[in-house]
Amino acid sequence: MSITIREATFSDAELLAQTRVAFIIDDMRNESGIILTDTDKSTLLDRNREYLNQALSDNTFMAFLAFDESTLVATSGLSFYQVAPSYDCPDGKIAVILNIYTVSSHRKLGISSQLIALTLMRAQELGYRKIKLNASHMGRSLYEKFGFIGEPDEMVYYQK
Repeated sequence: MSITIREATFSDAELLAQTRVAFIIDDMRNESGIILTDTDKSTLLDRNREYLNQALSDNTFMAFLAFDESTLVATSGLSFYQVAPSYDCPDGKIAVILNIYTVSSHRKLGISSQLIALTLMRAQELGYRKIKLNASHMGRSLYEKFGFIGEPDEMVYYQK
């Protein structure tokens, strides 16, 4: 096994979209037992293609890809946005980690740790000090090792 890691380019948008959908399908199945329909998967893939093409071209998203030979085995993603400055984020710059995903055959080999370290380093290089993520049950302990903490006061509202 020979793992190589590189930063994603615009030409990787399709590969990233397919991998993100695979991650969502696995996560939903493992976390809540939900299985998406083929229509849901197709819609999700189309929307991720659209998002990634735009975000990779305007630099509001970056990703790292890990390959075993020529096969993609893991990804990490980082989205960037700006909010009004606050006490805990004086410049208003927030990065959100997405898509830390390793295919099942390559889990527990340290690949995700390498991707998280690279992603955090890139966020720091770009001046992002506040970095958020949504952790799965499986990933929570790994993120805690990097210093991520839970924020019990965070709430979400989904517009109907």
